[in-house]
Amino acid sequence: MVTAAGMAVASRPEFGAPPFLIGALLLWPLLFAISACDARSLTVPDGLTAALLLAGLAHLIWFAPDDILWRLAGACAAALVGCALAELARRYLGRAVIGMGDLKLIPALTLWTGIASLPTIVFVASLSGLAAAAAIRLSRGRPVRYLPFAPHLAAGAWFAWLAGPMIFD
Repeated sequence: MVTAAGMAVASRPEFGAPPFLIGALLLWPLLFAISACDARSLTVPDGLTAALLLAGLAHLIWFAPDDILWRLAGACAAALVGCALAELARRYLGRAVIGMGDLKLIPALTLWTGIASLPTIVFVASLSGLAAAAAIRLSRGRPVRYLPFAPHLAAGAWFAWLAGPMIFD
């Protein structure tokens, strides 16, 4: 509610808040809620992912209506590639390596940041996840069996939102 009120106030013409700030007011609380749920229960609630997707769509409609089709196409592409890679990994390793909630979260994040930011999101999430797994391994003395990945995807998405896509030349 606070986010909605903040967005309503900030979007008034006399305040002139930039779309980036309004997007951040929408994005951050949803990323936090999704991360907290996954960290606690190893599940990403579909309702929160849907809220993230709808908030991203509303942000695009309000501030960048010309980009909607490209962002939706990018989100669909991210979903297809993510599902294909997850299936390949499952067949090769014989077990699932990423949960369905995380796979649903990736297209929603891509809608927010654009397809060009998908490598940034995955790279930052992978580094963050590896660091967390290593820290847990060192503290417990045994490997991590399950690691909530949504907080790491959220960190990657927040980084991509703030810094934009990383381009490697």
